[in-house]
Amino acid sequence: MNHGTRQAMGAVAGLAALIPLYYLTEAAARALRAGVATFGPAPSGLAYLGAVAVVVTVLTAWPPAALCCGVPLASAGLLFALDLDAALGAAGRLPWAVLR
Repeated sequence: MNHGTRQAMGAVAGLAALIPLYYLTEAAARALRAGVATFGPAPSGLAYLGAVAVVVTVLTAWPPAALCCGVPLASAGLLFALDLDAALGAAGRLPWAVLR
């Protein structure tokens, strides 16, 4: 397997990891908000964030995968930090946003 093929496979793996990372992060945020609303602990939120950390750690071993997953996630985080209305509008147009 040559270097270009490995980079392409890493890019595909990183893009494929975006979907589970999105759902794990969203589930963690939901669990943490529920914990705050009930003034109680949120161990499931910690478990979801732990799963995100494991996936991210695996991706960092493969630089193309880490870049292809990390850059879009960092961009989305930046958008949420700077313009919440635009970020929520963009999130509502995602194909998997209507699956609920």
